[in-house]
Amino acid sequence: TKKATLSSVSPKPGLGLKPDANEKVGVYASHYMWDQTVGANCTAASHLPLWYARYDGKVSCDDYAELPFGGWSKPFAKQHADKPQVGSPIAQCLGRTGADVNVLC
Repeated sequence: TKKATLSSVSPKPGLGLKPDANEKVGVYASHYMWDQTVGANCTAASHLPLWYARYDGKVSCDDYAELPFGGWSKPFAKQHADKPQVGSPIAQCLGRTGADVNVLC
């Protein structure tokens, strides 16, 4: 399989961002997503914050060390579920359960 390349992953004109822009960029990916797109060992974006997805229901980022990817030593955030538990404070506030659930690392 041919993998995509990361020719430019930092704020540069090629991304439509000015070098002095206040926009912040990061990466959202799972180990599988990253591996299929650029290869698990690609570290070209490791200087950016990582928000990773692992739907294990654990409100903790401790599991990242079990299956790291992309050269990140520590992620910024984790998406651990695609819907809050029924009856949880989040579900009660939303009035529904169809929302991503995340934790900051």
